[in-house]
Amino acid sequence: MNRTKSTLNQARGFQGPTGVAARVALSAGGLGLMAASALAQSAIYSNVRTSVSEPGLATGATTVSGVAAPQGLVWSEAQAVAAGEASGVAGFAGFAGGTAGALGAANYRFADDFTVGAGRWRVDRVILYAYVLGAPGGDPFSGASLRVWDGGVPGAAGASVIWGAPDVNILAAQTQTNVLRTFSTAAVTGAPAAGVPDSSRRVWAVELALGSGLTLQAGRTYWMDWQLDTAADGQAFVPPITVVGQRTRPGLPLANALQYRTAAPPVLAGAWLGVIDGGKPAQSAPDVAQELPFVLIGAVLPAACGASDIAGPGPVAGADGELTADDVILFVSWFTLSDVRADVASPGPAAGADGEFTADDIILFINRFTTGC
Repeated sequence: MNRTKSTLNQARGFQGPTGVAARVALSAGGLGLMAASALAQSAIYSNVRTSVSEPGLATGATTVSGVAAPQGLVWSEAQAVAAGEASGVAGFAGFAGGTAGALGAANYRFADDFTVGAGRWRVDRVILYAYVLGAPGGDPFSGASLRVWDGGVPGAAGASVIWGAPDVNILAAQTQTNVLRTFSTAAVTGAPAAGVPDSSRRVWAVELALGSGLTLQAGRTYWMDWQLDTAADGQAFVPPITVVGQRTRPGLPLANALQYRTAAPPVLAGAWLGVIDGGKPAQSAPDVAQELPFVLIGAVLPAACGASDIAGPGPVAGADGELTADDVILFVSWFTLSDVRADVASPGPAAGADGEFTADDIILFINRFTTGC
């Protein structure tokens, strides 16, 4: 042990982390500090990218063929882009197989990515969109699971799960939207005649709760994968993002949603495959990669307020642009547990970890704290 630093500890009455917790009054009451203010939740990202709150599904109150949606509802119509080319898909399978409550024993999962904008994000909820064909009355979904990945595509070398598990149900709410999904009603050269749209594919907003929230770093790309389970062992389908006059979400980054399948078709079972619209007519329409609709609810976090801004409301790890009691409480908790994040000082106290937990760490943290933003 460093002798100089050990002497400092003894002279100031410190006895390592346990001694500090017992002898030093670094509490909200002791310092007269205010608790951190909670950041309001709101929509911070939609995968359609032209809005932060709209999922990118509605195409209008009337189909291309002239059929009006029921009062108060709108269509999400698969798009025709030319006389001889249209989307051929209403939705992609994304449900647990077998019986209700089968999360994790998946037939299907979906994955898609997003990039955090300016400022860090705290994600509290994720809203997914799906329909159950001919769903009976009542709520059609019984469960939902979600994982968030950092470092690449799910399952790839270097990618790791930073939040969630495939068999943990985090379904918080489900609400009928005013959107009815339908196949393209346009006449397409070389394809069978289009059917008449109906109301059997009512899209639901499925809300997943992420507990105390997940903080994500500015400018970083993350993937999330998810699965839905249905209350009546029905089949849940996810419509792709639908933009009028387009077969996929336009612009960059290019569409790259994935679907995991554990059973044929196709031959490549048990693998992540691109979510592809084969189009119609099937013989000539090009395959087109798709994006899936989701909305993130949470808060855009302010920049860190100095080196002692280590906690968001809670206190949970993550700077929130304020210096409050939460920062002090979290630091003391780290120190007491000999968490490496509390090793901030070398003898002096000067900034720089030295593998010990002593008075110098406390002094440096308080000095930074009292300096303010």
